Amino acid sequence: MFNNNFFIKHQEKLLWLLNTPLVSTWFRWVLCINGKRSSVGRNKITKILPNAIFWGYNFEFRTHNKFSKRLYYAFYPIWKLVHIWDTYFANNYRSDWNLGFDTFGPLYPDADPETNTVDGIVSRSGVDESFATIVAGAGTSAAPSIAQDGFATVFASTTSNQFQSIGRAVTLFNTSSLTGSAQTGTLSVASQGGPWYPLGSMNLIIVSSNPASNTNLVAGDYANFGTTSLSSTSMPSTSWAASGYNDFTLNASGLANVIAGGISKFGGRADWDINGSFGGVWASGQQNSFFCYFADQTGTSNDPKLSGTYTAAISASPSLSPSVSPSPSTSPSISASLSPSVSPSPSLSPSLSPSLSPSVSPSPSTSPSISASLSPSVSPSPSLSPSLSPSVSPSPSISPSPSVSPSPSISPSPSVSPSPSVSPSISPSVSPSLAYEETPTLLGADEVNAHTSTTEVKTIYSATETNVNVSSTKIADI
Repeated sequence: MFNNNFFIKHQEKLLWLLNTPLVSTWFRWVLCINGKRSSVGRNKITKILPNAIFWGYNFEFRTHNKFSKRLYYAFYPIWKLVHIWDTYFANNYRSDWNLGFDTFGPLYPDADPETNTVDGIVSRSGVDESFATIVAGAGTSAAPSIAQDGFATVFASTTSNQFQSIGRAVTLFNTSSLTGSAQTGTLSVASQGGPWYPLGSMNLIIVSSNPASNTNLVAGDYANFGTTSLSSTSMPSTSWAASGYNDFTLNASGLANVIAGGISKFGGRADWDINGSFGGVWASGQQNSFFCYFADQTGTSNDPKLSGTYTAAISASPSLSPSVSPSPSTSPSISASLSPSVSPSPSLSPSLSPSLSPSVSPSPSTSPSISASLSPSVSPSPSLSPSLSPSVSPSPSISPSPSVSPSPSISPSPSVSPSPSVSPSISPSVSPSLAYEETPTLLGADEVNAHTSTTEVKTIYSATETNVNVSSTKIADI
């Protein structure tokens, strides 16, 4: 992201930050060129590059892109947000609002001495073998610090149909700054001349590589190459540019080989090498080669490079945890429900006798309800219901405000029961059921008393009396 092109493009802004009073103190501290960390002191900086600063006739170089890394890590949250903007909004709705932070690269292998990545050539050479033997044989040499060579080479010996060397290229890129998957990618190899193919045209294939070390190459790495093409097209010898970059657009396998937060390892092989079969016209002592530059060529303008776009990884893990959290509320409610109730005790006589039965409710809201139930039992017994209510009823009933009973009861939470008895009940009910709620009121000094006798039930609501007379021949509903 913060490559040489970035520093050149934003040179004026960077120098303003480095030289403006007060601001410069903070920004030099960010880039670690303050105090004893640098020889620049308070001198005016005239130029800054990813790994160097200049002032007057002085300069200071770092062994790696120190200032690029400092910019990246010091302001990472900002770059992350801007990248998300480019990827998810600008690219989808207004491309002209793209700020250029959805791209990566160009990235280059390290020149010698390598700190994170290496490039170069491994080969089996100095032999006189058939093509199949030289392809399958062990590597004999490695060159991790070269400036120019072939990205893939096939060299014939002077013995008819024999070969003396096959070369394969390794090029690694530090993609540790990537925080998401690559969406597009291009691997570019700069030509050092050509094309050169006296043995006939062959194709250069971009493949994976896996050297034993990320910063060095050994002869044994000759065996550590893939065979699957990582680019959408191969490069025939006839198409190799004589100068400038030759670009390989990565396919799905190539994009998967771009490792976010790690090292991405690529290589180059001839299609003849991959197939294990010579496909050209043998000529004594001749070689086919894709001549190119490597990272040890001066500067980076001709180095192998990797660039592309990527999508930021957004970590979003919403959790849905359904939970029932009762919130107690005191509100008188009248709920009309038609609910069957189950009486756990058989009726002792067909006569009507009201009973006072407290019922327990697991619900957190207390709402007095009035219910009149018809039920055929005489004995008081406790009943379970979702409402905590002392109920006056001739039978113990389980009424879960809807309650289940052999006798349906009619109530304002009305329940219908097949027995010819009326039992008005006062039940402060706590129920998770839907109910019509009035403004919450507390009874305070008012009392609710339930008096039962064999002939009369008296219910008092806030100093108002309601008399219910029950006899064996007359039922009065009030």
